[in-house]
Amino acid sequence: MSSVIKFNNVSKIFSNGQGLKHLSFEVSQGAIHGLLGANGAGKSTTMRVLCGLLAATSGEVTILGHDTSTELKQAQKAIGYLPENPPLYLNMTVAEYLLFVARLFASEKPAKRVEWTLEEFGLGEVQNRLIGNLSKGFRQRIGLAQAIIHDPQILVLDEPTVGLDPTVSYNLKQLIKKFQVDKTILLSTHILSDVEELCSEITVIGNGRLLESGRLQELGKKYSTKQIIEVTGHFPASQLIEQATALFSGEAVETSRSQETPEWRFYAQSQEDIRSDLLKFLIEKNCEVKEFKAIEVGPEDIFLKLTQEN
Repeated sequence: MSSVIKFNNVSKIFSNGQGLKHLSFEVSQGAIHGLLGANGAGKSTTMRVLCGLLAATSGEVTILGHDTSTELKQAQKAIGYLPENPPLYLNMTVAEYLLFVARLFASEKPAKRVEWTLEEFGLGEVQNRLIGNLSKGFRQRIGLAQAIIHDPQILVLDEPTVGLDPTVSYNLKQLIKKFQVDKTILLSTHILSDVEELCSEITVIGNGRLLESGRLQELGKKYSTKQIIEVTGHFPASQLIEQATALFSGEAVETSRSQETPEWRFYAQSQEDIRSDLLKFLIEKNCEVKEFKAIEVGPEDIFLKLTQEN
């Protein structure tokens, strides 16, 4: 699969010495690619460098083969950008604002693009209302609408679901999935459940440096050095957990407790499948097991491992 975005040894150094440091990664055509990192890791800086809002100190950024240092305008035409705080004019109505943006991009038949966008994003009912009088959920939808109104090939979304209530967040994610059909999407987030739901690829950065990048499925295999088994139930003696971890050469972590029904995760070092033996052990010790399942390595496990190590 060809790459539509390439960062090659990119650095962006600010006056305080912070920024991006020799960052390299690629985004495949048609992918939803998650850019992960803790607060201050450099996610927003990476996106601003990509979109040409910040110039890189060194290195090369290409978008659809266009080097942003020499062909910025051509590269920017392919991008729709939603920053963390959408660039909205609060004293304009929704329809006025979208028409303004469509004309800025010199879209063909801007009125038609606005009509399509209002319908696609469910904004028809508020098209004549001032943006400043609308909820955060509506404003985020308008922000995504302005990013896509000129029909770009690539969407760059900075923390698109942060601060939204669950219903609004769900609806926005459905729109993002829908647009993957004919677009490549790069989104930054620290909401790991969003990554698991949306992304096929991820890049993890920390302190401006690359920690890991690749397809989730391949990274899951790379980091699945331990079996992860989740057990929920009633354990009559606390030392049973210690016995189990010693017996199966692993470690156990209590992840939650509901009255007398704790939940444990066993991280077994052995590559042999220990599920049946572990379950048999717990039953023989009169444990009331309510749930017992193997957990695949996902974005949360990868992210936590990388950030803790670095």
